[in-house]
Amino acid sequence: MGRTHALTGWCGGLVAAPLVGATNTASVLVFAVATTGAALLPDFDHPNAKATRLLGPATRLVGWALRRLSRLVYMATAAPSETGRKDPHRTLTHTLVFAVTLGVLVASVTAATGVTGALVVAGLMLLLAVDALGGWMFLAAAPGMVAAAIDPGALEQLPVALGVAVGLGCVIHVLGDWASEAPVPMLWPIPIGGKRWWPCNAPKLFRFRVGGKAETHLLVPLFAALGVLLIPGVGEAVGRMVDVMAAV
Repeated sequence: MGRTHALTGWCGGLVAAPLVGATNTASVLVFAVATTGAALLPDFDHPNAKATRLLGPATRLVGWALRRLSRLVYMATAAPSETGRKDPHRTLTHTLVFAVTLGVLVASVTAATGVTGALVVAGLMLLLAVDALGGWMFLAAAPGMVAAAIDPGALEQLPVALGVAVGLGCVIHVLGDWASEAPVPMLWPIPIGGKRWWPCNAPKLFRFRVGGKAETHLLVPLFAALGVLLIPGVGEAVGRMVDVMAAV
């Protein structure tokens, strides 16, 4: 689901950016880049995920550490009926607690390091985003990244907001998996039915199969189109073109 996670992260970031004070085009695009990359972070708990393999040994080490941490937390908090599970995938990193915690951590770091920290975080998230979506993602994000490099002051409002972007990206990932046929323990550690890792799923009517026709032929094209239309200025330009064609 790498493409779907990244596309929904991009769309979610473009919509949410103005709500956290990102008002100029550069800050909106950088915020959306952060949500796009962060929407891939929860899958660091899988050894074969694109994010885990992105930078070779460096990201593989991060993935290994996250799997170990996920396994330890799972075994420490699981009910007796849940302790038979061996695979740490879709456990700790697929919870809302993880999303909030990572968002707060990133916000703390970027608040302390200012625009420099914001650019580093955005750069790392851009690598993840481009790896998942290819060159068009780089072209879509390039104006914001170039503007930020030329005039770092354009990102003064972003350092803490990037923590929100990272947390939001993780939440979008979890909700995407929640809507698939494979459940996620997103509400951990709230006990439900005697379990702390209760498998949560969307209502059956709204679930889709990973890699199936609904994802490939409906969701990916839909969010790709939205991802272009939501870029600042694009929607207005398309609207003007439609008006001109209608007048003709």
